[in-house]
Amino acid sequence: LTPLAPRASRLQAHYLDGNRLFFAPVDATGAGGGRTPNKRQLAPLIAEFSSKLTPEKCMVTIVAPEVGTKEFKEASSLPLKEYWYATPYAQFSIADLIEGASKAGSSALPASIEAVPAPNRFIPTNLKLKAPLVTSDAQRRAPPGKLPYESSTWDVYFKQDKTFGKPKGYVFALMATPGATETADAVVLSKLWKTSLVDRLGSFVYDAALAGLGYEVDVTARGLRFSCFGYDERLPEFVSTIAQAIATHDPATIDNAEATFARQKELLQRELEQFDTQQPYQHCRYWESLCIETPKFTREETKEALNRANLKAVSEHARVGLWQGSGGSSWGTVLVEGNLDQAGATSIVKSLDQSLPPRSQQQLGGTTLKPSKRIALVPRVPDLMAAVGSGSGS
Repeated sequence: LTPLAPRASRLQAHYLDGNRLFFAPVDATGAGGGRTPNKRQLAPLIAEFSSKLTPEKCMVTIVAPEVGTKEFKEASSLPLKEYWYATPYAQFSIADLIEGASKAGSSALPASIEAVPAPNRFIPTNLKLKAPLVTSDAQRRAPPGKLPYESSTWDVYFKQDKTFGKPKGYVFALMATPGATETADAVVLSKLWKTSLVDRLGSFVYDAALAGLGYEVDVTARGLRFSCFGYDERLPEFVSTIAQAIATHDPATIDNAEATFARQKELLQRELEQFDTQQPYQHCRYWESLCIETPKFTREETKEALNRANLKAVSEHARVGLWQGSGGSSWGTVLVEGNLDQAGATSIVKSLDQSLPPRSQQQLGGTTLKPSKRIALVPRVPDLMAAVGSGSGS
């Protein structure tokens, strides 16, 4: 559009169907609609614009092949790699591309091209509700009850939706893994493991997200927490897949592991360095947590731990440290709710039992690692004033 710049003051842009841009001369009277552009007025603009549509100035986009295919392995041998994700690519001139296509001729093109994607297995087909809706507030506000599921590792709660009438389900799981946050090094390694896990699940979750499913994973002071949500028909399979990925993911086994780890470590370093630019209330929350929560580590301790972190340590943490338990009798707590019956909720909890690794009964340092709040008895104001007064008098 550069050649049209001198005429910009006499052009008015119109968007057709939100994509195509059409240029028309502005009405000289300024009345807005007094004259309709004709072919004679538009012909010079069209000719000038078309003259710039040459092969040398076009842009070519090549879609990357699917991970794991033969074409992907061939593409991995390309000479250049993108900085952040180490994606292989190559550069070549459009003129060479045109010349190569001209020499090859039409015989080099395939007879037909099939571009139909595989069916998305997460798209639901059954949207029926499994329970009638209730009308009384008492029934709507009833707390979740215990699910009759025999397990030595889970406390399971279940509440069937009888209020909103949506064909969706929700699963919330909190696993007692205090070894994941025992030290500043453990906190950093857990964060790096989580970042790598989210990267790994990216392509898989894309199809599920298109079908209305989603998940969240976080490592907190109380343990490893994750949730899955979406249409209930495909939810059990989705939960099982996410749980298996959590249980088996090792950052050292992925492609370009070292380069990927370096990128993820740099992102975490940037996150820590942004502390100084945060709002005052965020600083207050940080200092408050240092005072009343244990275990809790300063930003400086976390930065030092990050400097010590390496891919081997994250891999070891993913296989051992992350899963060390508190020595208690329960692996965790699960809440299943939504458009599910008892059989469906039971199958979800059973898949968690089968997917996640056995809980370690080891108590690190000989003590239970259950997180806690520090509580101090603060004297009442009258008592405090009396103490101050008596102190000054003596």
